[in-house]
Amino acid sequence: MQRLAGARVAVFGIGGVGGYTVEALARSGIGQGALASLYLRPSESTLVR
Repeated sequence: MQRLAGARVAVFGIGGVGGYTVEALARSGIGQGALASLYLRPSESTLVR
């Protein structure tokens, strides 16, 4: 657990799989995380998701 708490992680793409990945990392106790995604503003094509 100490090793996870001291780890730093970057996830690129917070879409379908990336969202689940970020959640799993947060629940496992990762110390620090950076998130990056191309969807900075919602558009009509992404509002349904």
